[in-house]
Amino acid sequence: MMDIKIIEISTGNFKVATISIMWLSSMFTSIFGNVANAATFSKIIKTVIPGFQNVANTKVFWWALSFGSCLGGSITMIGSATNVVAVSASAKAGCKIDFIKFFKFGAKIAILNLIAASVYMYLRYL
Repeated sequence: MMDIKIIEISTGNFKVATISIMWLSSMFTSIFGNVANAATFSKIIKTVIPGFQNVANTKVFWWALSFGSCLGGSITMIGSATNVVAVSASAKAGCKIDFIKFFKFGAKIAILNLIAASVYMYLRYL
């Protein structure tokens, strides 16, 4: 279902599909975590690739997933295992970080990083 939505959103445009994969995977990573998201999106990408047979390098989708899963993990404290460890260590040291506080800071940083990654992807691969 998500694979069909990506193709619909992109209207067959490889550049739009690539950037969509990166941004969508980052959003899902912030909710489900890096590993679960990467595993799910890898199945989606395998389904999307045949729709872009005319494109020479569909390996770019994998780079988009890598950037999205990695950078999206910093949006919430449950986005990656590293965040969970850092928040736990911080709490043990007497500095409690709540979900909203982490989100406000993490989302800003992630969005800036995703914009930079989008520009990089566009200049390097698209």
